[in-house]
Amino acid sequence: MGADYADVVAEDPFRQAFLRVKQAQGLYLERPAGVEFLAPHVFRAAFPIPGTAPIGTYEVVVKTFAGGALTHRGAVSLDVAKVDFEQAVATAAQDHPWFYGLVTAFGALAVGFIANVAFRRD
Repeated sequence: MGADYADVVAEDPFRQAFLRVKQAQGLYLERPAGVEFLAPHVFRAAFPIPGTAPIGTYEVVVKTFAGGALTHRGAVSLDVAKVDFEQAVATAAQDHPWFYGLVTAFGALAVGFIANVAFRRD
């Protein structure tokens, strides 16, 4: 078990500012009671994944502590992907950019027209 370089200089002003910005954006959070133990060596933890997270494979590092000392460290891969309607729109935008642009422009015009009719002051 090697050193965790992110925790080496906890009082670093750059690190503290970085954490403040990420916490304000909702991208970094700490929940000390966020782990539910199902059995002595089996646990579950739920965490939000922001909609702005890039798709790809992430490495999740799990550390267990006892008495303030690191006892175990493990890693698992987590895949973030677009699915269903979101994936269909993203694929259409990449495969047919002109068509996607026309559809979104006409959609914006249609929404504007409907809003004009609905909220017209006569």
